[in-house]
Amino acid sequence: MPLRKYYDIDPTDGATRFHVWEDVKDENGVITGSKLSYNEAGEPVLTKNMNDAKYGYVGASAFPKLQGAVKNDFTYKGFTLSALLTYSLGGQMYDAVYQGMLSSTIGESYHPDVKNSWKNAGDITELPRLQYSKADLYAASDYFLISSNYLNIRNITLSYDFSNQLLEKWGMGQLSVFVTGENLYMFTARTGMNPTFNFSGTQDEFAYNPNRSVILGFSLQF
Repeated sequence: MPLRKYYDIDPTDGATRFHVWEDVKDENGVITGSKLSYNEAGEPVLTKNMNDAKYGYVGASAFPKLQGAVKNDFTYKGFTLSALLTYSLGGQMYDAVYQGMLSSTIGESYHPDVKNSWKNAGDITELPRLQYSKADLYAASDYFLISSNYLNIRNITLSYDFSNQLLEKWGMGQLSVFVTGENLYMFTARTGMNPTFNFSGTQDEFAYNPNRSVILGFSLQF
């Protein structure tokens, strides 16, 4: 995916510095791609202006290498433990939700990570200074790419089936009690991130995360 190339935070003023992309042209002057720019001394060409940084292919893909689910049932003396886990391996996503919670916007919540923002000259940080309406500080770049790997504990159910011997005494055909948990926890690269919605490589900030629920019940037949 094409993005600006994040370089670092300037310790002198807390501004974001980007490694500039330059066009690659063939012998006819036709642009065939882009590459990171270096000066004659071999040093990276940097800019604090997001428009001058340009875009280039950073080598990231939104598509996972492997997706699947694991379902297991374990039974012992009337007890049954069932578990359903879903997972995805490989691929990266652009975390625009995280980006938005770092930038200075009136009336909106900040991400806790802003406490690590640049504050004083000489500070070495990964996050720029907080400044309202300064788009260059948190402009879209590969800094906000993050692994899409996840392991989701989708369902765990523990049940107990009463024995036929007891059920005959009670005049019942079947009786079981159970407790089940849905969407118990998702392990991701960033707490609160949900990479399961789409293959576009971004989060949907307006989508509802699945509710975590725990249900206790029983099943009775005569």
